[in-house]
Amino acid sequence: MLSSWQIFNLKFWQNYLGSYANYSYEISASICFLLAVIYAYRRGLNINYRFSWVELKKLFWWLAALAAILIPLGLKMNFLKFNPRLDPGFIVWTTVSYFLFVATIEEIIFRGIIFNLLRRHMQDWCALLITTFLFATIYTHICGYGWIPNFRYVGMAFIAGLAYGLSYMKTKSIVAPMVIHGAVDAIWRIFLS
Repeated sequence: MLSSWQIFNLKFWQNYLGSYANYSYEISASICFLLAVIYAYRRGLNINYRFSWVELKKLFWWLAALAAILIPLGLKMNFLKFNPRLDPGFIVWTTVSYFLFVATIEEIIFRGIIFNLLRRHMQDWCALLITTFLFATIYTHICGYGWIPNFRYVGMAFIAGLAYGLSYMKTKSIVAPMVIHGAVDAIWRIFLS
């Protein structure tokens, strides 16, 4: 599963898409989502999608806490730069695509499948740390200096991944990390990249 995700991240097969090459990430994410759903079904994983509106308030606090950590840290490391793109079309497309094609797929793979498989064999905290490490390593394809991975990005992904995993553990619903992850990515892309 992870190797498939890296193949999609690295866009090895983008040349074969022809006129659909502009949508390579969306196509990749859709294929990976389908593979993840089939895999989860075959492994008998019960991924909880239930979510109550009472938990929405908790999600706001999770997001606020994560923003209070990541934004100052990212600005200090020169990883983030305040650069808002306020075009309404860009905001809508970015928000929808990050929620549907990034957060949903990544959370099902990492929290829904990998975390749940690992916790069958170890304590939750150990499974959380391993899953978070694996989540952060999928961002090593984003280079910082030539071929060297951008370890600031990997570090920020690790911190965010911990928060996503903790929200999943606390709510027992995959919707919580999906919403937080989608919001973090959309805010980053719209205001801070």
